[in-house]
Amino acid sequence: MHDMLRKHCALLISCCRGFFLLRSGLAMSRAFGDLPCRRIGVTVEPEVTVHPLRSEDQLLVAATDGIWDVLSNEEVVDLAGNASGAAAAARALVEIAEARWLETEGGYIDDITAVVVRAQVA
Repeated sequence: MHDMLRKHCALLISCCRGFFLLRSGLAMSRAFGDLPCRRIGVTVEPEVTVHPLRSEDQLLVAATDGIWDVLSNEEVVDLAGNASGAAAAARALVEIAEARWLETEGGYIDDITAVVVRAQVA
């Protein structure tokens, strides 16, 4: 999904001859309060997916692309599932993602945010 958003943003930037990047400072497809960019397709409407919790669901991880660009789904599940709690899981994800960014991008680190919730399905 993230790659599709990147292609969408690249198209917007290309169509607007760089206005999108220069005006907002970020290449994104959703933003709150960025009214000038509405005319080129930036929206405040979130992308929502509904997943009813099942008895086998153990945790929910909501994270920015700073996590997903450097950690696989399997790594995230393993790290979060093996942590002592939700806070420790979020901390571990952020720390490991930061280390990966430093290893691979020579000092550049993308935004890194993770929220982990332990599911308690009855």
